[in-house]
Amino acid sequence: LIDISKSDNQVREFSNWATFSVSNLGLAKDLVSVFKDKSLNNLVLQAHGVRDPKTSRTSIRSDDLRSEEITMSDISSFSKNGYIFERLSQENSVSFLREILGKVKNDGNCVLGICNLGNPETLKDAANAMTLLSGNRLNLYFVNGWSTAPYDGRRLLQPDGSLTAFIENAKYNVQGYWTPVSKNGVIGKPIKYIIIRDSSNPIEFK
Repeated sequence: LIDISKSDNQVREFSNWATFSVSNLGLAKDLVSVFKDKSLNNLVLQAHGVRDPKTSRTSIRSDDLRSEEITMSDISSFSKNGYIFERLSQENSVSFLREILGKVKNDGNCVLGICNLGNPETLKDAANAMTLLSGNRLNLYFVNGWSTAPYDGRRLLQPDGSLTAFIENAKYNVQGYWTPVSKNGVIGKPIKYIIIRDSSNPIEFK
């Protein structure tokens, strides 16, 4: 959902991985529709995570400023109650996200490279919301601060293909971490690295 290439509908093949650079959830949903439901072993989703420092509320937003921000409470309400949003675009965004997650196999991995979702103050709500939206089927990974992608839509950015987690402060960037959450919503011990590979071992957690 971060359109690094500045050109929608870009599809790239990296051996084990197909990468899509798009500007909103609707386009992302349309592109992954080429895959059957519950057919992917691994999914990495990059988007903006916006955290309100006053309320600690975290929302997901794409590059398209016309698209709606969706909060964790929006996602939970949609999953539990079929919540009807004030604006159809909000409801569509949550529905699109659910369809995207539905492409991953049971017990598959979904890495949420969405800034701030794994922040200690918001992790529990984010874990509950995303576990519920995915149907309690997937292993989810949340970043505690910011994250950078291994690909920019054209080439490998990180030499080892790592998804980098970091926290920015006034002086320097501090090593961040990823928090795994099981399909049952159990929060695991943080891990430092998630590595994307063009090899027989396409993803590594270490």
